[in-house]
Amino acid sequence: MTELRCFRVVSRRGGGLLLGLLSFFLVSASRVVGVEACASECGFVSGSVRVIFGSSLVPLPGVKLVFFDTDWRGHEAHTDVSGEYQVSLPYGNYSAEVVKDGNCSVQRPPFRVSAGERLSFAFTLVPCVSDARSPEYHEESIPADPATGRPEVRLAFGDHTSTNLGEVYRSFLPQHSQIPFLATLAADTYTVRAMAITLHREPMYFVAEGDVEVSDGHTSQRVERARLSFRRSLPVLEIEH
Repeated sequence: MTELRCFRVVSRRGGGLLLGLLSFFLVSASRVVGVEACASECGFVSGSVRVIFGSSLVPLPGVKLVFFDTDWRGHEAHTDVSGEYQVSLPYGNYSAEVVKDGNCSVQRPPFRVSAGERLSFAFTLVPCVSDARSPEYHEESIPADPATGRPEVRLAFGDHTSTNLGEVYRSFLPQHSQIPFLATLAADTYTVRAMAITLHREPMYFVAEGDVEVSDGHTSQRVERARLSFRRSLPVLEIEH
């Protein structure tokens, strides 16, 4: 939809009206062209934001989501009354941050959106006191590996321990809640949630067990067990039903 603007031009030669009308049509035309260009060159991201409350996952309206491109330009979206959001993004690489007062902010590592592609990301938030982190909620980033091309991996969890099998990231029960926050792994467009996620190194891969939910950014499903590894820099998801 074209944005209408009103111009007030002061001129001593009587050319103000013409100049104003010309400026109006130029601005309007440029916006229309921009919308049409984005329609053919943009991808689309949509999804939901929920917060754990009592024994339920409650839709959360008024949440700000910011999608940052590689030049750190932010593209904002906000959830509606049903906790849903959608945003169009010029094709390229983006990271995301989800912010809502009274809740821990959530970050998503870089992912790529192609022209015409439709991705879906669901976010679960945990109540926090002011801007402080919840004492139970933690996030950890495993930086991208330029040598292999492996993307950044980000984990959200309650606690983690080192075992003979590797690093184990676990879910936790937020205060005043009867359902757990599942340990969450995000890499590129992939998301894995589970009661426990184990990181194995050399070669790096993750195994998720217990109430496992997986998504590749297009479809989601519940499975018995999931394994996320990296082959030629790309995530590879293997599941057991």
